[in-house]
Amino acid sequence: MHPEDQFEFAPTDDSGGGFDATQFVAGLVAGAAIGAALALLFAPQTGEESRQTIAEAGATLRDRAGDAVAAASAKSAHAVDTAREKVSGAYESVTGKASDVITEARTSVDEWVSKSKQTLGETRQRLDAALNAGVEAYDDKRSELNAEVDEAIDA
Repeated sequence: MHPEDQFEFAPTDDSGGGFDATQFVAGLVAGAAIGAALALLFAPQTGEESRQTIAEAGATLRDRAGDAVAAASAKSAHAVDTAREKVSGAYESVTGKASDVITEARTSVDEWVSKSKQTLGETRQRLDAALNAGVEAYDDKRSELNAEVDEAIDA
């Protein structure tokens, strides 16, 4: 069993915060001191027995404080790992979406360039055809006028 599974920590204030290790350890020390004082008052013992009881209470207190610190440390490490996973997942999601947007933009630009080239080619063909028709009409009219001039001179 993990130390963090042994304790359920409630928020310490209304701000939605979590476990406060300082307050917990302070409460643990205060409780141990009060318990030790009550034990001395209600169970009279010899000085040696009292010192032994106090030493045992101190060892118990040290063990409990160590367990509380280990639990808080494990819970903090878990919270950091969870946050790291969420940030990594969000980064991958944003990166993937950005890549998709860039790919779509490139595809759209490529399509636009292709259509523009096609339209430009078609427009050039129409202009060439119109120019050739104009040159041909000019040549026909010039020939016709030259023929009229030649007739007028011969007549």
